[in-house]
Amino acid sequence: MKPELKRRIAELQGFQNPKASLEQYITPPELVSDLVYTAYMQGDLEGKKVVDLGTGTGSFAIAAALLGAEVTAVEKDPKALETLRENIKTAGVEIEVIEQDIRDLNREFDTVFMNPPFSVHTELGEEFVRKALEIGDVIYAVLNPKLKERLKEFSDLHELKEAETYEISLPPTLAFHTEERHIIEVEAVHVRKQ
Repeated sequence: MKPELKRRIAELQGFQNPKASLEQYITPPELVSDLVYTAYMQGDLEGKKVVDLGTGTGSFAIAAALLGAEVTAVEKDPKALETLRENIKTAGVEIEVIEQDIRDLNREFDTVFMNPPFSVHTELGEEFVRKALEIGDVIYAVLNPKLKERLKEFSDLHELKEAETYEISLPPTLAFHTEERHIIEVEAVHVRKQ
């Protein structure tokens, strides 16, 4: 099941014109399939209300829908939403798509997926974490290691269940990128309301 999920995610389109201000890049299919399959094995997908915050082109949302979740995808970038809708059609899944800033979302979900901005120069990553903890019982996220270390600051009601370190290779998708590839370390985390 997991290899098939990875294959299906690898077939999806990426960002056509990624925006630096939104830190848009494609989450590697292996990381998506690992995190989503973990959620599936934990019983956090099938028949559950799931949201993908800042879904971009929809990797987490589509993977969760493929494994039986009732999925809502939230994204504020209209261009990313165009690609998301094409990817949903390609995958043959049903997903509720909301064009909105995640900070304005006021619904509760069983499970939250997110890959928020990593920059330590803005509060955006923290805003994603705060929103996820506010609206979700279980969170699966890709975080920069510094933000993962600060999770306890955001909520006494949630507990870090597991974290796995990944190195991901980012291609030079933005105009200011000068290296052929940039490797960063990220933490795939699973957080659960106590």
